[in-house]
Amino acid sequence: MPNQEIDMHPRLLLLASLASLPTSSAFSWDRMTADAGFPPSYNFPVHVAADGRFVALHPAGTWISRDAVTWTRGALPWSGMNSAYLRYIQHAGATWALGTLNGNYEQFSVSPVIRRTSDYAAWETVGRSTTLPQLVFYAATSFRGAMWILGGYNHSRLAGGTPVAFADKLWMVGANRSGRFDSAVLVTDDMRAWRQESTPWSPRGGVAAWVDVDGKHKGGMGMGSGNGPG
Repeated sequence: MPNQEIDMHPRLLLLASLASLPTSSAFSWDRMTADAGFPPSYNFPVHVAADGRFVALHPAGTWISRDAVTWTRGALPWSGMNSAYLRYIQHAGATWALGTLNGNYEQFSVSPVIRRTSDYAAWETVGRSTTLPQLVFYAATSFRGAMWILGGYNHSRLAGGTPVAFADKLWMVGANRSGRFDSAVLVTDDMRAWRQESTPWSPRGGVAAWVDVDGKHKGGMGMGSGNGPG
């Protein structure tokens, strides 16, 4: 596809105001490998491809595994997107890299070049978005056929959380506003109105959240980790 200007219309939600989840449950973790082979780093995602592969979108390249034990370097190069500030989205059979960052959180601009890969072998430059917002530290997800950008930092205000699609609703787990740690979970049925659910955990940010598809708590939603205000 030739490069072109595109209007992606990502759904932008700035979380502004607030209003029962299950209680805690014990999980155990197993170390799959002491060295996956890629350089030490952080703030990069690991995706699960349609064929079941784990794909680490590392800033030094891509590493792929079938069992999370043995990892091999893939052909896909770094997209150029800094995933510490911006986000990849798995949507419509592809992984999308939304823009590239110039600067840092103190002074930044987002170049709206859009790339995607459907096979984790090569990036396709789709074009330049006319609507990609100038935000960093946002959450992003695919829900009901659209890509959504939620919260973020725009030089003055910060809002965020971890989005999870569960039970035909979108949940923002560990929702935080104005740079304040909180323990809120927000949920929406229609992507227009949000309500707050009570939670049993202490205020924290940067949580991991997931849907347990085939584990001990099949059919449930889980949350773990996160960093507190201390």
